[in-house]
Order: sequence, then structure tokens, then C-alpha cells
Amino acid sequence: MVLDSKLSPEEHIKNIMRGAYTSLSNFRLTFNYMDVKIPKKLFMAFVRPKLEYAAVVWCPNLKTLIRKLEKMQRHATKRLSEQRNMSYEERLEALNMTKLEDRRKRGDMITTYKILTEIKLTKRSS
Repeated sequence: MVLDSKLSPEEHIKNIMRGAYTSLSNFRLTFNYMDVKIPKKLFMAFVRPKLEYAAVVWCPNLKTLIRKLEKMQRHATKRLSEQRNMSYEERLEALNMTKLEDRRKRGDMITTYKILTEIKLTKRSS
């Protein structure tokens, strides 16, 4: 993970975006034909984990950084020819996906719950 002198994750986000766009480009070059299910599976398996890895640590707090990350998923979902004319929200619903920001919030809530329940369990056993 890369942080600048202001402890901003902007450089880290640039790096993971670069890797994610590279993965998408490689998919396009590798596969001549893809039905609707294949790009989603490729995105979920190879791209989204890059965008979410250790997000609890570097979670963006600036709207510009949040938009940059969401732009990647927006771009990936728009590549599907059947969904090109849909809005981003409609594409996500059709693909049964959620926004990355919502996934990060959910991850934060799960982490908070785990921390709080672990503290309670530790106090009880003491």
C-alpha cells in the first residue's frame, strides 16, 4: 500500500486502477466472444478483488477517490453490449451487483461487528 505525505491513499488507488484497467484490456484481447456471464465472472474474480483488497485500511474518504474507484466498475459493466444503453444502477441491478462504495460500507460494518463481539467475548472469558 502506498500513502503520500498527507497519508492519502490516492497513489495507492491510482496503482490499483492501473492494474484493474490492464486486466480488463487483457480480457478483451484474450476472448473474441463472451456471453453476458463470462465478463461478470472475470470482473468478480480478477478485477474487483484488486479494487477492494485491504479497503478497511485505505478506504477513501474523498468523493473524488470514491468516484475513481466506482468509475472502474461503471466502465466494466458498460462493456457488455446488451447493457450499454442502461444506466449504471440498472446495469448493476441486471448483473445482481452492488456499488463498490456500498460494499466497502458493508465491510466496515462487518469489521466493526467482529471487533465489538471479540471484545465482549474477551471480557466474558476474563
